[in-house]
Amino acid sequence: MERRSFHEEIARNRRSSILLASTLTVIILVLAVTLSYLFAPEVVFYVLPLTLIFMVIYSYSSYMYGDRVVLSATGAIPAEGRDYVYLNDTVEGLSIAAGTPKPKVYVIESDEINAFATGRDPEHASVTVTTGLMAALDRQELEGVIAHEISHVRNRDVTFMTLVAVLVGLAA
Repeated sequence: MERRSFHEEIARNRRSSILLASTLTVIILVLAVTLSYLFAPEVVFYVLPLTLIFMVIYSYSSYMYGDRVVLSATGAIPAEGRDYVYLNDTVEGLSIAAGTPKPKVYVIESDEINAFATGRDPEHASVTVTTGLMAALDRQELEGVIAHEISHVRNRDVTFMTLVAVLVGLAA
């Protein structure tokens, strides 16, 4: 398997994001036109442009605000206060080491062991961990998990992952 460069991976993620939004738009358009043709053929010519406008707005909104949707849906709260000083310091230190801006840090009150990164780019990214993860892991393990999430931010994987989460939510 041929190894890709960092910039090739970023370009691939951008192409994947555009392809995902385009594919979903086409699927929704075909579905809307088919249903309107079957149930109300007289409005089929209005449905196509309205659906296209809706999908463009929805895709743009997903790109711009998808991280907020994901954070809200998961019940994430900002990691503020004395309980989260180490978490914030760790995220900041690893971000500096990775050469990325410090993402916003969030916590989900849950016994589950989980973490994720979300956002549209490194300048608009967030890293979220559960309280269960923080309780279950020692400092080195927590640093490893956070470093992994920051690598998603640095490689811009977060753009594609956030779009998938929000756009698939539309289909569901």
